[in-house]
Amino acid sequence: MHRNDSAPPVLAVLDNLFGVSAHGMWAVGADGRICWGNVALRQMTGRSAASLAGAKADATRAELFGAATASGELHLPAAAGRPACWFEVVATPIADGELAGGRLEQFRDITSRKRSEGGLQDSERSYRQLFENNPQPMWVCDI
Repeated sequence: MHRNDSAPPVLAVLDNLFGVSAHGMWAVGADGRICWGNVALRQMTGRSAASLAGAKADATRAELFGAATASGELHLPAAAGRPACWFEVVATPIADGELAGGRLEQFRDITSRKRSEGGLQDSERSYRQLFENNPQPMWVCDI
């Protein structure tokens, strides 16, 4: 996010450490408001830095994903120019420093894993139906 000169130095550190990460990340202050977000997060969500800065994290997450939870797997529905995708969200509490009482949330794209899981479930369903719907007696045995 674009910061002004009066921004806390910790935000510059976050930019240096995570600014170009492939995973989306945002920092949430003790007040529950987003105070920093990286480029990947803005690209994933289609949100501008200005629309994220100062927004309540739980409300923004609920608006984007339909869930306010700060951990687990969340689905981001398709939007104009962006396909639907899945994210694993991990929140890490911040214990010390200027953002003490806040958290750093990481959004890791797991869309390919979810697609693979769906393909495996379809394959299992197909083979199960092969056996269940076959009019001829069938069995499987280990030799």
